[in-house]
Amino acid sequence: MTRRARRSTAGTCSRRRPPTSTSAASRRSTTTPGYERLEEYEIVEFPDPDLAGDAVHGEVLVVDGFGNAVTNVPGRVLEDRMGEFVRVNGNAVAARRSYAGVDPGDWLVTVGSHGNVELAVNRGRGDDAFGVDPGSPVELRW
Repeated sequence: MTRRARRSTAGTCSRRRPPTSTSAASRRSTTTPGYERLEEYEIVEFPDPDLAGDAVHGEVLVVDGFGNAVTNVPGRVLEDRMGEFVRVNGNAVAARRSYAGVDPGDWLVTVGSHGNVELAVNRGRGDDAFGVDPGSPVELRW
């Protein structure tokens, strides 16, 4: 499955009043700061993971500001494994629904709000602990 995302530079602000006429809306989108008109966009395609047998091969898509490594592996692969340990790039790691399921400093794999597997550390940086960057391969085994 290939996912597509659109990147936009258009901003919105909920405190601004709606335009009173269509001509005001047209003027706002081209002249008011914070309402830049979107002229171009880029389609970004995410690579598909290899979901075969007792292993999943994927890669890190992005590392967020907290150091969580978001992968292209769908979270459904962990559904029946929550509360267990899985092997991530050869390391035994707890599969948990939340960070509270492990002690501070412990590694975990969880499913992020976007629905993909994340490599993380409770109160730490998953990218540093797992030694990954965007594009790094990830292997999950059970």
